[in-house]
Amino acid sequence: MKNFKLFFGFLVFALFLCSLSAQDKVPTNDQCGYYYSNNNGNATNPLFTLVQPAPKQQSPEREALLNQIRKARQNGNFIAAYELQKEIDLQDGFSSLPLSTSLETGIISSSDNRSYPTPFTDDPDYLRSTISGGGLWAIATQTTTRSTAIFAAVTEYFSSAGDRMRLYCSYNGGQTWVLKYTFNSFASTVDCRTQELDIEPMVGAAGDTVCYVVFGYNFNNHALTLVVRVDVDAGTAQFGVWSFGGYTSTSVNNYNPRVTSDNLVYGSGAYVYITVSNDSALSGGNKKVTQRFAVNLTPFTGNTLSYRVANTAGGGFWWYSSSAPSSSYLWQDVGFYNPSGSDRIYTVSDFSHINTLYNAWSNNYGTSNAGSVTIVETVRIDRARIASTEGSNQQNLCIGYRRLFSISGNDWDFRGQFTTTGGTTTGSFTANYPDFTTNESKHVDLHAIKGSTGRYVFTNTTTNNMNVYWRQTNSPTGASYTTSPLVVNNLSADTTFGGCRSGYRRGYTDSSIAVWSSGNGANAYCSYAIVSTVGINSNNNEVPNVYSLSQNYPNPFNPVTNIKFAIPTGGLVKIVVYDIMGREAAIVLNQSLNAGSYTVDFDASSLSSGVYFYTITAGDFKDAKKMMLIK
Repeated sequence: MKNFKLFFGFLVFALFLCSLSAQDKVPTNDQCGYYYSNNNGNATNPLFTLVQPAPKQQSPEREALLNQIRKARQNGNFIAAYELQKEIDLQDGFSSLPLSTSLETGIISSSDNRSYPTPFTDDPDYLRSTISGGGLWAIATQTTTRSTAIFAAVTEYFSSAGDRMRLYCSYNGGQTWVLKYTFNSFASTVDCRTQELDIEPMVGAAGDTVCYVVFGYNFNNHALTLVVRVDVDAGTAQFGVWSFGGYTSTSVNNYNPRVTSDNLVYGSGAYVYITVSNDSALSGGNKKVTQRFAVNLTPFTGNTLSYRVANTAGGGFWWYSSSAPSSSYLWQDVGFYNPSGSDRIYTVSDFSHINTLYNAWSNNYGTSNAGSVTIVETVRIDRARIASTEGSNQQNLCIGYRRLFSISGNDWDFRGQFTTTGGTTTGSFTANYPDFTTNESKHVDLHAIKGSTGRYVFTNTTTNNMNVYWRQTNSPTGASYTTSPLVVNNLSADTTFGGCRSGYRRGYTDSSIAVWSSGNGANAYCSYAIVSTVGINSNNNEVPNVYSLSQNYPNPFNPVTNIKFAIPTGGLVKIVVYDIMGREAAIVLNQSLNAGSYTVDFDASSLSSGVYFYTITAGDFKDAKKMMLIK
C-alpha cells in the first residue's frame, strides 16, 4: 500500500478527533413518545392513543384463504399459493399490471442493454476497491442470503444522453467487481434522481440469481420510478415503469422506491415487495403524499406487479398525508420478517417537515392493515430506513433516521429504534444512537445481518469533515457496539449525491464493508475488512527494542478482544487464529507495518465458543498465546 504511511497518520488523527467530538454532547434531549393510532392513517390529522386498538378482524373465509397461502408456501407448493393469492386480489379488485415501457415514460426501445466491460482499473489503497467511475447520482449495495456474492448498483449521469444504471457483483468479498448489466434505454432528456436507488438480489433453488433494481428519475417535468429485474447469470433484464396511480400525469410523482423480498425464508418461491413515495398536486399549492405498495408473486420469471389500492382514504395499510407542503419529501422504506404463524410486511415513513415516524404493517401481503405505531420525537427527523434479520420466526428490526439535536444549527445525529418483538407495540422499542457527536450526519444507512439474532451495521457521512463512518452492534437492542465509529474513506466523501451504504460479506471473519462515493459523486468505492484494518491502532511514537506479543484483553471475551504487539523493525506482520485442532480459524492481520507498538481488534462473531490460539509472525519472530471465547 504505497500511501499507507500518510493515510495511517491521517486515520489515527481522524479517529482521535472523532473520540473527542463524541464526548462533546450528552444525550439529554432524546425523549420521544410511542403511540398507537386508531384512525385511517392520515398523518395530517392523526389520532394518537396509548391504548392498543383491538386487532382488525378478517372474515372467516378470508382468514382461511390466507392460512392456505402460508401453508402452501411453507410446503413449497408455490403454484397453489400463487393461485390462492390471485383469488384474493380478484375479490378485492387489486390491479396486476405489467410495467410500462411507453414513450410517455422516457424509455426508448432501441438501446443496447448488454453488460459492458468495466471501463477502468483500480489501484487498491487501504483495502478499498473501485466499483464504478463517472458522475453518480446514487449508490446501493446488498448481500444475498444464499451465496457469498455482494451486489452494488449505481445510477450515472450523462450530459448528452439519457442517464444509466449499472449493476455490479463481487465474488471475493468486495476486492474486485464485475459489471453484470447496464441499463441504457432512457431518452436523452432523462435524469436520475439523487439518492433514489435500492436493490434486492435473490437466489433460487438451482443457484439461479436475479436482482431487482429500483430507482427514481425525472422525465417530462415529474418523477417516475423504474423497476428492473436483472437475470444476473445471463446479463439480461426486463424493465418498466411503476404503472399505477396516474403515473404519466405531470401532477403526479412516484419517487424514492425501496425493495425487499422474503427470499431467505421461501427461496425460489419468494415474493418481492416494492414501495414508492407518491404525491399529487392539490389546489392551493399543497399536495397529497402517500406511500404506495406492490408485490410481485413470481419474481424469478415475471415482471408484473400486483398493486395494493385504497380500501379507505389512506391508500392501503400504510400512512399518508392528505395535505402536505409542496416542499415535503416522503422518506419511506419497507421490510419483511417472519413471526411465528405469519409473514409480515412492515413499512416506515416520515414526511421530512415534521417530527414523527409512522410505522404500519400487514400480515397478509398488503391486503389489509394489521396495525400501526407512531414514534414522536421532540425535534425534526428525516431519511427513515428499516432493516430486518428476516429469518424464520425472527422479529428483530431496527429503524434508523436522522434526528436534529437542536432546533438551531445543523447538528443532526443518527438515531436507531430497536425491537426484538416486531415493533407492533409501543413498549417494544429501545432507542439508541449509532452516531451521537457534534458532526452533522448527512446520509445515514443501516443493514441487518440476515439470519442473525439481531446484528446490525451502520454508516453515515458527515459534512464538516467529509468522512464516512462505519459501526456495528451485536446487540439486538443497540445497547452496545463492537467498535467506536470507524472512518472508512481515504478520499473526501460525497455528502450530496451517492453518499454511503452499509453492508457485510458472508464467509469472512471480518465481514465489514461499506460502499461510498467520493466528492460530488465522482466514483463509487467499497471499503472492506474495515474492523481488522481500521482497528490497527498505533499505541505511541516510540520504537520498541524487541519483538513482543501480549495476552489478548479481555480474556475470556465475547465477541471482540484486542491483541497488542510490538515490532522493532518494519515489515510484514501476520497474526492468525487457530482452533484447538490446529485448523486456521481467522486471519486477524496480514500487512506491512512500520516499526512500533500496535493494538489490533479481533471480532470472533462468526466463531463458536471454545479455546483458540493466536500466533504472530514478523520477520524471524514467532510467538503464540491462548485465548478463550465464551458466548
